[in-house]
Amino acid sequence: IEFDLSGREFMFLYGFRFNEFVLPYTNLSYANYKFEGQLHTRDSLNGLKPIISSQLLTLIGGIELNYDQIILRFEAGAQKINSDNTEDFTKYFLGYSLGYSW
Repeated sequence: IEFDLSGREFMFLYGFRFNEFVLPYTNLSYANYKFEGQLHTRDSLNGLKPIISSQLLTLIGGIELNYDQIILRFEAGAQKINSDNTEDFTKYFLGYSLGYSW
């Protein structure tokens, strides 16, 4: 297999700490990937030259809450994925985390 993988990623991240306890933030990112290859086999796939490109657009928003040494985060987001040879789709996600800093 011979292949070449290229890609670009751009990200904008912004957060503003209102006080020592609260930090809301947002993240917007775009990625573009391209795969080009050639197969060398002894069967019917020999010489096949697949070219696949994908674009991902992601938007995330969240809030970080700090109290003493405890850190609590809540996050929500959406990601749209467009790719050759597959159906485009959008996924949504929620997340949280609890941490302790010492």
